[in-house]
Amino acid sequence: MKKLIFLCLITTTEFLAQSGNGYEIELKKIYCDWVSATSFLDSVETIIYDFNGNIIPPSNNFYYEYHVTTYGNTPNTDIFGRLGLNKTFEDNDQNFIQTWYVVVKDATQQIILGTSNTASFQMQTEPEKAKQLIFQAKGNNGDPITETKLEHWMYVVNLWNENYNRFLTVNHDEVLRSSPNFILSRYEKFNHWNSNKSSILNHNHFYYNNSYTEILTANYKTVINASVRTTIDHSYINLDGIKFKDPWLRDYNEAPYGLRNQGLNAFFQILPMIDNNLSINSNHEGVFLNQDFRVPNQPYYSVKADYLQTFNLSQTGRTHNFYFQGWSASPQGSAEFQNANALETPVVFKQENATVQAKYY
Repeated sequence: MKKLIFLCLITTTEFLAQSGNGYEIELKKIYCDWVSATSFLDSVETIIYDFNGNIIPPSNNFYYEYHVTTYGNTPNTDIFGRLGLNKTFEDNDQNFIQTWYVVVKDATQQIILGTSNTASFQMQTEPEKAKQLIFQAKGNNGDPITETKLEHWMYVVNLWNENYNRFLTVNHDEVLRSSPNFILSRYEKFNHWNSNKSSILNHNHFYYNNSYTEILTANYKTVINASVRTTIDHSYINLDGIKFKDPWLRDYNEAPYGLRNQGLNAFFQILPMIDNNLSINSNHEGVFLNQDFRVPNQPYYSVKADYLQTFNLSQTGRTHNFYFQGWSASPQGSAEFQNANALETPVVFKQENATVQAKYY
């Protein structure tokens, strides 16, 4: 049978369940992704609500009868089901649209309790739309990492796929992430994609205009514990307003994909004045060594201080003004500054447990 080619992309689903015997039935799309170069897997979940809108747990008290119509030259309808089958799936060949609905019956299949909304599935449909990716993750020394996986954003159902088979749609905005972002057993964190050290967003948007197989590499680097503090006359004093710019800090919620870092668009954030405020246990998940501001297009860290700070000294019982005098590192040489006398300056961390200090007098 010759397949029809539909030049459209159906991604909408109506959640307008029909009621029957006091029940509301919702059919929800939960999965739609490549399983080979020519086919996808479409998966649904049935949710049953009682008269008050409460979810009724799935059980063998309900018979789930799924109706799946595949639109090709001649529409083909599949009807299947069983007791307790609240989740199910079907293969979907490329270039075909599948439309689902479910009829929920009692255990004897004699009484219809309700019929759901319809849910339609279709990936992009032009021929030769599949592109295979070979994913690899490398550690600080270029060694392979086995603890990571590549996750794919299923744009038909708006969910992450952790079991991604690594086929993409050509000429389409594809979103991928290497997970986990931080590997505790290695003290390593995601740093950049492929050989492009400025490509540091994770998750990231990828757009491929050919179907050739490619290798996608997630590079991880060692992170260390570090601190940024303030001093008055060489003594640590907790003054407010010290800021830090971290291109790898995951602080941006990009809807609908979730949290990611901001890369070169990162902005300064005020740090809590505690030891190890840049530790692996902080929201920064440590900092990278030797992220050099002198390397073109390579992201780097920056620190920023206020020129004037006011502080109440217990010795005098009065509030005093203190003025910024410059940046230093402890131990000496554990961090390097582009301009140690500037209020705002790039900084390079050179060793574990480095403490960057904004000096005030």
